[in-house]
Amino acid sequence: MAEENSVELDTDGVQEETLSVAEQKLEEKPEKIDVDLGYTDPVKKETKAKVIEETDEKKDNLQDVSDNVKKRIDQLTRKFREAERREKAALDYAKGLQNKYSGLEKKIKDTDKTYIEEYEARVDSQREQVKKQLQTAVETNDAEGIMNANDQLTQLAVEKEKAKIKKEQFEQEEKAQKENQQTQQQSPQQPVVQPSAKAEKWAEDNEWFGNDRVMTNAAYGIHEDLVTQGFDPESDEYYNEVNKLMRENFPHKFADERKQPVQTVASAGRKQEGRRTVKLTRSQVAIAKKLGVPLEEYAKHVKE
Repeated sequence: MAEENSVELDTDGVQEETLSVAEQKLEEKPEKIDVDLGYTDPVKKETKAKVIEETDEKKDNLQDVSDNVKKRIDQLTRKFREAERREKAALDYAKGLQNKYSGLEKKIKDTDKTYIEEYEARVDSQREQVKKQLQTAVETNDAEGIMNANDQLTQLAVEKEKAKIKKEQFEQEEKAQKENQQTQQQSPQQPVVQPSAKAEKWAEDNEWFGNDRVMTNAAYGIHEDLVTQGFDPESDEYYNEVNKLMRENFPHKFADERKQPVQTVASAGRKQEGRRTVKLTRSQVAIAKKLGVPLEEYAKHVKE
């Protein structure tokens, strides 16, 4: 225990007592004081400004990549739509000509049929008249009249036979045309072209085809471009070019399709603990370099 100190008090008439007072040791704590140095740290300010500037620049680069991809998709889609429009216009024009030709052909045939029927009726009428003339000549013993009537009947018989042959030809043509129309109605106007085994295999390997509208339209646009350039749609070169162009335009869609030697890109400025990494394939690295985009920013775009 601490040493006790005795304190003497005036105790007249009071019973004397002794009080013990314990010493207390006080620990002095240093007081923290804020001191205004009158200036700011220029290094920290410059570092912060630099980080903000780099972040804005990276965002701009990423936006440029997205805009370029979108423009390319829009171009391919427009080409595909334009090809569809031209094909439809050509088909409509051909159908219009066919209808016009069919109408003229029908009109001519109807005219020919009417003419043949009228001509045949005139021949029959003339024969009846000549027969009456022949009968009159026989009754009057008119030898010259009989001879002329016989000549006319012979000529009219020839004309009658010509009209008969022409009529039979017309009826046969009309019958053949009707049979042809029935055959066309029973069979499809445009036979469906079955895809080749190579095309079916490619579609199986690319599940997005037919399911992703934007990518499918882009594939059709690429197809139109390649065919125009002279590529054979059944060649390996054609399919290799299609795959290459699709990966260039949709790199984020093919990021995880197969394992390749990769380059790991990590975002700078993050703590080592829990850092996120994105693996870029060689083709993606090449595309990023071709576009002049930093790998870190391209990796962010692929991750999204």
